[in-house]
Amino acid sequence: MPMTSSSLRYPGASRGVYRISLIAAVCLTGAFNTTVALSQSSNTGVLASVPPPARSETCILARQAAGIAIDVIDAVTLKLSDGLVVRLAGLVAPAAPLATPIDALTWGPEVAAKQALKDLVANQAGLEIAVADPKAPKDRYGRTVAHVISTHNGQQAWVGGTLIKTGHAQVTSRFGGSACLAEMLVLENEARAARAGLWAHPAHAVLDAANTEALKRLSGSFAIVEGTISTVAKRSERTYVNFGSNWTWDFT
Repeated sequence: MPMTSSSLRYPGASRGVYRISLIAAVCLTGAFNTTVALSQSSNTGVLASVPPPARSETCILARQAAGIAIDVIDAVTLKLSDGLVVRLAGLVAPAAPLATPIDALTWGPEVAAKQALKDLVANQAGLEIAVADPKAPKDRYGRTVAHVISTHNGQQAWVGGTLIKTGHAQVTSRFGGSACLAEMLVLENEARAARAGLWAHPAHAVLDAANTEALKRLSGSFAIVEGTISTVAKRSERTYVNFGSNWTWDFT
């Protein structure tokens, strides 16, 4: 089961058994057929809000007053009353796995994430935004990339942080995510451990490298795979990371 792309990191030694457990994001080849029931999506409702992050060397948010949210375009984008379109910094919306025959309009986790964003910004007159990177405030689509702070009954909430902790968004260092990245990753780890939102969905489950039959069924999609490295070999310009003794049958 060859690996065509990976974010895997491994020790520098070239032979032997590495007695470590790791998670690798891999792209498997082949066809992928699955259906995802809407009953598997997260329940929305009253979200436990996350306060704005404390100021640090890597998390400085220069906040400014903003308009009222009048539309939620997708799970990470909203439009304000002054016409400003804001793309939440450092977030990736839940998306259906590649080749899944379900679009974003009907895929449970993304529907739930969009509703969660609506719940957080609806009827909020006290929205504030903090541009993630003042040197590059907009993305290529003209959206302002920023962190958003809402205020309700005198309590402030970090909109992006709340989406992360409740499992309605994943963290990325892209899209302005370098600012406050450490704080966001802490929240994501908490959401993973609690199996909140999208982390309870089978599409985001961590798979066992030893279960090759299950991995074959996910061919053609991205998967998160955990296992122990057996050997590492380099052939021409490619490096192969083997998770079993027989690379022709085991996960590689």
